[in-house]
This record gives sequence, structure tokens and C-alpha cells, in this order.
Amino acid sequence: MSPWRAFGARSARILLVAFALFVGAPAWAAPSLLSATASTRERAQLPEPVRAWLYNEQVLLSRSVDTERIYAVTENLQKKELAPEAARVFKLKTYWVDAEKLDSFEARSIEPAIRELFVRKRAGRTEVRLVVHPESESFYASVTRDATPGDDLHASATASSRTVLAWKPGDAAHPFFAKLSLNAQIGGVVRTIPKGEVARSVGVTKILDGEKKLPGSFTYLPEVFGVMPKGFERGGMIVRQIPASILSGEKRYVPLFSLYADPPDGSPTMIEDMIKKSGESPDTFVRTRIIRPMVEQWLDLLSHHGITTEPHGQNVLVEVGKDGLPTGTFLHRDFGGFNVDFDARQKLGLGPDKSQLPTLGDFDKEWHTTKSEDTKENLETYFGGGVLFNLDKRFARPARGRAEPAGPGRFETMMDEELRARATEVTGKKRFAGLVQAMTATQRHAIETRAAEKPAAAPRKPLASPPARPAPRVAPATGGRR
Repeated sequence: MSPWRAFGARSARILLVAFALFVGAPAWAAPSLLSATASTRERAQLPEPVRAWLYNEQVLLSRSVDTERIYAVTENLQKKELAPEAARVFKLKTYWVDAEKLDSFEARSIEPAIRELFVRKRAGRTEVRLVVHPESESFYASVTRDATPGDDLHASATASSRTVLAWKPGDAAHPFFAKLSLNAQIGGVVRTIPKGEVARSVGVTKILDGEKKLPGSFTYLPEVFGVMPKGFERGGMIVRQIPASILSGEKRYVPLFSLYADPPDGSPTMIEDMIKKSGESPDTFVRTRIIRPMVEQWLDLLSHHGITTEPHGQNVLVEVGKDGLPTGTFLHRDFGGFNVDFDARQKLGLGPDKSQLPTLGDFDKEWHTTKSEDTKENLETYFGGGVLFNLDKRFARPARGRAEPAGPGRFETMMDEELRARATEVTGKKRFAGLVQAMTATQRHAIETRAAEKPAAAPRKPLASPPARPAPRVAPATGGRR
């Protein structure tokens, strides 16, 4: 090549790099990212119910919470094109790792097709497929260095950046959810998965799969497979199976945050459309279709099963019937937020025994067995501080001369009323009724104190938590533990 041609080629490369830095790297500059056209084409191959699910996760997405009770994520340092708002499809690298280098757990309810995708025999040895988020490839370098590369998967982020909908290229009809370790800081926390959560999540699936007489309004996404590289404290992977009833559209679920998220076209929110369709008042609709069934379910799980959840707007989805209205059934996901009171379950005669559940060595630490009392207030913290807080804002009734109504929001007050009215009815035990009475008394005291201290013309501040409560660890709407 002549010096002039070499100079020209070198100059072209310099100009190209400068252009990319100025306008931002194009799709082809990120090997994992599909072009916008290819993303659209790939998404079109997914079942329609799954496309609708993704739309709610990525477009009808609200991160609003009461920041006095729940930590709100305001900073996301991951690559923007991989965040849920980008709604892009990208490639996930996978690696077949010798099973002896990993701790892995699987639930009995795992479907054969899912197991076949993640476990194989080769040359007389068992290998496990590790799925790696594009932003975590260097994080796993010591694990994947001697592993056999597997076929890429396609994926798109859900409301939680590290939980993705994933599928094999050419087989979009059978997707699944994968909660991946994301080596990027979101909300001040690097979103890799701690090892204890991997064992506990699959273990909770085992408990729920074997549980009798769960509330009829309760269902869940099973976490059927978990992987943790040996020697790592963080870096787990968890697979969530999608029931056939969801893939077929027989059942439709909507994240609670999507009910009050503002559509990009400025049209009414989903819950406003639902209330109009029902012909009910906002008070009647929210009390009977959302608050009451959630309170009854929560009390039932607590008193009859020794289980508490983190029912914030991201972890809980509401079933929508053929009439387009909530059925009163809630689908829960992310078992990292579930807590199991083993002492209570033993008194109730419920199994399985701790020795039959997955652990990586420190059962009490991994299963949060010392925190069961704190979690009994999760309903007020997460459901109240996330979902009802937003519904109160959406349907606020300003008093004359005030920017917002003084005192507690009326939907949070309704939750308090429903808890007190239904504690004995649902649990059948005065012991639990007393617990709820104490909880709601603390809540009412905080409400009344705030209202009494508030100047007459001041706008309402978010409801404060009881002073003794530990600071919540969840960061809803962008991923808490998801």
C-alpha cells in the first residue's frame, strides 16, 4: 500500500472514531446489541402476550415511591442501550462450565426443556450453562476462561435491568426470564446477585410447590434453576420459568406500577381506564379490587404459611380478566424478597425441614431467619409506600387552599381499615389479630403525628415509617432484588 493510501485509510479510521465519540457509538459498535430494525424483527417473533408483557415493563414503567419509606433508584450507570427504557434486543453470551466449578440448584418443577437448555453431559462430565450479561463479561473472566462457549441467546430487559426476557434465536415461542448478575452500578449498588439469594430463591420455589391450601388469589413465577460460581460471594444467576397459561394468553398479568404509570402519548392511565369501564368510584374500585384482596392474601400467607413477601409495584403483578378488570389475583416474582418464618411453620406443622432446603453453608444468613419479625410490616412499607402512595397521588382530592389533601392518603387509610377489620376473620387467630392491631396503631400514630405537626397550608408529605423500623433495603421499580 502506498504511503498516501495508508495515510488516507488511517485518517478515515480517526475520523470514524471521532464521529462515534461525537454522536455516540452506533449499534454495530456494540457487538451485543442488535440494530433497531433487528430488535423490532426479533420482538415480533415473540408470542403476543409476551410482547404485551414487555410493553408494560419497558413503556408503562413508573419508579415513583414514597422515599421516606422505600429507597428510590435515581442513578443508573449501566449502558443506556441495555436499560429497559431502550426496549432493545441484545445478545447474551453463554458458556458451558464444568459442574464442579459451580454450585447449582434446581426445583422439581423445572420443565424438561429448561433443564436441557442449562444442563448437559459431555465426554462423561456434567456441564452447566452460565448466561452472562454483556456488562459482566470481565466479571466472569476467571470462570469462562476455560469454559466452552455456547450459543448466544437473545434478550430484552424487564423493569429491572438485570432481569431479562431471554430466548433462543429461532425459538421465540419459548422464552424464559433470567435474573443475571449485572456488573454495573444502579442506585449506588453494583447489581450482582449474592450467593445466598441463589439457594434461597430455588428453595422458596420448593416450599411453594409443595404447599397446600395457598390463598386462591396467590400465584407466582417459579424460580427453578440457580447457579453460583464457587469461590464467589456475588455473581449468581437465577432462571424463572414462564407458565404455559401466560405464554398462550389464557392468563394476563400487569405489573402494579403499570396501573398508574403515565402513557407516553398522554392518554389516561391504565387504572383510570379500568375505573371508567367498571362504572365504580375510585374508592370502591381500589378498595374492593386491589386493597382488600391484597390484605386478605397477605394475612393468609403470614398466619397460615409463615411467609411474607415484598409486595411493591415491581414484584407484584395483578391478573386482568377478559373484561379488562382486575380479578383480585396477584402474581408474585422475585423470591429474593420472600421471607420464611420457620418457627411459625414448625408450629403449624408445615415442612419441609431446613435440612431439605438448598443452602451454601450458612442457612440462617442465606434465609434471613433472624429477620422474620421485621418483615411482618412489609405490607405497609412496600404496598403502602409504593402502590397506594402513587394511587393516592393520582386520585388526590385537594382541599380548598391546599396543594394536596392534608393527613394520610385515603387509600393508605383504607388499607389500615381492611387490616384491622379482617385480621381475625382471615387468620382465625386472635394472636395475629393482636399483631396487626399493634402494627396499625403504630402506623396511625405516625399518621396523626405528621398531620398534627403540619402547617395548615402546607402540602402533604409522604407518610413516615414507624421510628423503630430498619431502613428498607429494596429499590423498587428498577430492580430492588430483582
